[in-house]
Amino acid sequence: VADPGVAREVAHVALAEQVAGDPLRVFAEDLVIDILEQFELDRVARAVDRLDAVAGRLRTRAPVSFRVNPDVDPKTHPYIATGLKESKFGVAFADAPALYQRAARLPNVAVHGLDIHIGSQIVELDPFREATIKVLDLVDRLRASGIKLAHVDLGGGLGIRYRDEDPVPLPDFARMVRELFRGRNEQL
Repeated sequence: VADPGVAREVAHVALAEQVAGDPLRVFAEDLVIDILEQFELDRVARAVDRLDAVAGRLRTRAPVSFRVNPDVDPKTHPYIATGLKESKFGVAFADAPALYQRAARLPNVAVHGLDIHIGSQIVELDPFREATIKVLDLVDRLRASGIKLAHVDLGGGLGIRYRDEDPVPLPDFARMVRELFRGRNEQL
């Protein structure tokens, strides 16, 4: 985990601190705090504060990206829908600006990006479009408040044909992403 360039998704900083029994060897080039449950904002903030403390002991800045729940219906099976508010995956959309503001104020945390994943086996383009528009609006609001994100991760979830599904053609998905990201500087 301590090798540069290795990305890890960590459910809690506490978990990260336990990896290999040495909290000072936990850093990766792109450490991602992937909040697997929709915790109260103060609990997530405390985890980011602990990450800041560990990074401070290492005399480095920890690059972070938060998984945000856009509360968008992916129109897929409820067991594989992760972008709805009730899915409890990611930071609640309404709480995200405050979390980003808090993290940006920490001296040993470098806020780098925003991540979403609205579900799996999604066979319609509209949920992807809705989620992307919503998070890009959040990215713009964060930029206006002084937080410039380097990347936006739209997750995955494109459906495939198992039986009679009619999945989104990849060129259509690519065209939608290209249109929505035209003129933007964030890396996908």
